[in-house]
Formats: sequence, structure tokens, C-alpha cells
Amino acid sequence: MNKKILVSGSIANDYIMNFHDEFGNYILPEKTHQLSVNFNINELHAHAGGAGQNICYNLGLLEQKSTLLWAVWQERRASEFNQQWIDYTHTIVSETYHTAVANIMTDDKNNQITAFYPGAIFESWQAHIADVEGEIAIAIVSPNAPDTMAQHVRECKELDIPVIFDPGQPLSAYSKELLVQTLVSATYLIVNEYELELLCKIAEIQESDLLDYVQAYIVTLWGAWSRYVSAQESFTVSAEQLWDDMVLDPTGAGDAYRAGILHAYLHWDDWRSGMELGSKLAAACIQMHGTQRHSFAK
Repeated sequence: MNKKILVSGSIANDYIMNFHDEFGNYILPEKTHQLSVNFNINELHAHAGGAGQNICYNLGLLEQKSTLLWAVWQERRASEFNQQWIDYTHTIVSETYHTAVANIMTDDKNNQITAFYPGAIFESWQAHIADVEGEIAIAIVSPNAPDTMAQHVRECKELDIPVIFDPGQPLSAYSKELLVQTLVSATYLIVNEYELELLCKIAEIQESDLLDYVQAYIVTLWGAWSRYVSAQESFTVSAEQLWDDMVLDPTGAGDAYRAGILHAYLHWDDWRSGMELGSKLAAACIQMHGTQRHSFAK
């Protein structure tokens, strides 16, 4: 099969920190307007990451090569595994901005606080879908600068390429107008339960309105289930169950899940199987520190 999976999304250097307590114990709701808080981190792990590269890494575990659109600083070095499975041909090399950095803190309840330095993201708009040679079966536009995400989703629509809009945490930076424009151009949508509520709030719509924009959407709830909705059918798939002491860090679980969706779309045209496969990949990811260190037994 010569058709490609195209991933638009970040390459980043991740600093993953674990806080052995709950953030809520140190945040006073009545004082959030003058917040001053410090979390003493118990563990620090530095790894290669970024939503786009994480998705591609998990596709590589399924022996599926993918093409990644992004922008990085000149010194970026990809692992031997990633060089084998990820086509970086269309990744912009910046001479101005460093590779993006994500500082991710996770507490004992798997709540997360992320501080993200965009870096080379400022030049990612220079990567265009039309520059990618060959037939693209499916594309995913994952967390990036909102303007670049909107651009890549729109370019996919113009080229008649099915595209999954995966807005993630940058949702909070969208205006109503830009978000609605992006939804109009998207084929599919994937969000977690919190992002779904935020998306509807920004766009000023109800969940029942989503099928006016996209053909289908998936909503995930951490550690519990994922739900598929289209005009033809709606179903729920349970998450892979793990004991609490098996979960080391939830970072990257969503990216691993998305790789399962993409793989199943390309090879089986089956959303349910993709959700089940994605759940297994996510379960493998969270049993390791780092988003590109786990393995997967096919």
C-alpha cells in the first residue's frame, strides 16, 4: 500500500515532572486572581517528545511509516528508530528559533500542568500539505499554533484529503471565528471530555451541533472509555484496564491512542478496531516514563 499517513504536529524536548501530591491541595480558589504557588517536584525525566513525533513514533511501533510536518532548530537529532519510521523530509529547519520545549507536571491524580515554549513553531506555517509527494490516505492535525493548525486543516480540505482535527491544549488560544472555520474544514474531530466542553464553549455550540461540521468525532475519557459518534452510529469502547501501580506517567497516552486510530483507518477502515488498538498503545505508553520509550507486542 503506497498511501501515506500525514501528521502535522510538534517535535519537542519534554521535561516530565512528577509531583507526589495533589495540585488542588495548594491552590486556594478564592485567591486565583493573585496566584503564587510552588510545587517541589519529586522526579524529573527529560525525553524527546512533541505530539506529532509521539504519534509517528507509535505508528512506527505498528511498522507504519508516516510523514511529519513541523519546524525544529538546527541541532535536532532524531533517534535511529524515528529516522527509520518517520519521514522528516518536510520538516522545516529553523535558523532562528530553538526546538519547542514542553515542561509537564503531573500530580498523583494524573492532573497535569504544562508550560510550553513554542520555539520553532513560529515557522511551522512554512510547511504546506501540497508539498508532500504521493497520495495521502489520512492526515491528522495535532496541537500546534492555532493559525498553523487552521491552515493545515484548510489545505487538506482544498486537496480533498480526509483530516482529523486534534486541537488539544491549544484550544484555549482559539477565537470563536478561527475555531468554527477550522471545524468547517475538518473531516473528523478527536478531543478528550474536557476539550469537548471547552470547544463547545468557545464555538458557542452544543455537542449535538458537531455533526453539522464534521462527519464523525471521538471523545475520550482518561482511563475509562472513548466514544465514537457519527450520523450513522454511536458506540463506546472501554479503555485498557491497568492497576494503578502500573501507571508511571499519563503523558503521551493521547498521542499513542491517535496512532491506533490512524493505523486502523488506513488498513482496516474500522473505527472501533482503531479505538481498541489505540487504547492498547496508550496503556503501553503510560507504563513508562517518556512518550517514546515504550514498546508494543504486535
